Amino acid sequence: MRFQGEIFLSELVNKYAVDAGGEKIGKIKDFLVTPGDIFPTIKGFVLKSVRGFLHLKWEQIELLNRNFTLCKLKPDETEALADEKLSQDTLAVRDIWDKQIVDINGAKIVRVNDIKVREIDGNLVLIAVDVGLRGLLRRLGMKRNNGPFWKKLVRNIPYDLISWHYIQPLEPRVTQLSLTVPKELVALHPSDIADILTQIPPDNQESLLETLGIDKMAEAIPEMDEKSQVALVESLDTEKAAEVLEAMAPDDAADILSEMPEERAEEIIEEMEDEEAEDVKELMQHEEDTAGGLMTTDYLCIKSHLTVAETLSFIRQNAADFDNIYILYVSDDEEHILGTVTIHDLFLNPETTPVNRIMDHRVKSISQDSSGMEAARIMAKYNLLSLPVLDEENKLGGIITVDDILEVLIPSIKKRKRF
Repeated sequence: MRFQGEIFLSELVNKYAVDAGGEKIGKIKDFLVTPGDIFPTIKGFVLKSVRGFLHLKWEQIELLNRNFTLCKLKPDETEALADEKLSQDTLAVRDIWDKQIVDINGAKIVRVNDIKVREIDGNLVLIAVDVGLRGLLRRLGMKRNNGPFWKKLVRNIPYDLISWHYIQPLEPRVTQLSLTVPKELVALHPSDIADILTQIPPDNQESLLETLGIDKMAEAIPEMDEKSQVALVESLDTEKAAEVLEAMAPDDAADILSEMPEERAEEIIEEMEDEEAEDVKELMQHEEDTAGGLMTTDYLCIKSHLTVAETLSFIRQNAADFDNIYILYVSDDEEHILGTVTIHDLFLNPETTPVNRIMDHRVKSISQDSSGMEAARIMAKYNLLSLPVLDEENKLGGIITVDDILEVLIPSIKKRKRF
């Protein structure tokens, strides 16, 4: 075994590699990295000497520690490294240090301050990255040894290491390491994913978005601030942007498209499916601070002649396409609203019961041109989870949900950022 225990790369950089006779071969400047079965493997060291850059293979190292690296070769037996080869290889210091990664547990973007290595089965491998203050202090040369000064300095500073298993790379060069994309990223709450996306420079968002499915993107993007939403969707190619907007709630899609340049918005709408495109275009006609601007067309509406059993069957067939299924709206054949029925009502009544016998006729509604504050007043007064919005012909055009009203009463972070 050439090396025992664990060490950080910052403790090796700028240390000399020497031959068996104690003659200096060169200073360690970087580490050539290649993908491994589990962890990335260091296949050699990059040394700087009077001859230029040299390649010291891992197999040529006799002993490795924090103070020196003992080699089996003499200085003139090391392999010179051409600049073009260095540009093609992945180097730990040049390509991984200071790069941004996703910290799944903290749902945030962090920076790689240092890299922890260990010898496993005869190979020197990268096992974790240090994203904490300890790593930064180590990089600054504060740890000259493991003496009293260092121990006192870091006594109250916790370790902040992320195992290589959980790293999501954000830089193109780092992806050459073929790192595993963690399933935990997709499992994060959309708001956490949105926070991560807003911390990443636009040029780096694409590599993260590739790990998310269309549905997860459609959930996360509306949680971003308005400016970031528009910039991100606008940066996608037209086909993908259309797919993402189709998967969103129609009101969220309409809000984003309304803030885009008209030509680009029309281009995306043309690529969308006809039904979703019509919903979005209808919502875009309304002013943002009106009931029509707040409403969504994402709701379930049934006819009054259906039975409880038929209604439950209808819900099972269509629920996957709607977020708001707790309250169903009952209408006549001309789409005039007659009442509401809840899932709770349906489960409490016999399957043969007609819906018009159990529906609530006391429907509170609002016109499309009414203000958002008026909608908020009605929903607060009558303790409503949703409020139907009627068009000029008193037909059901959409509903306002309680989360949209909360943004009227208590402006969200994304709206506060805009102002």
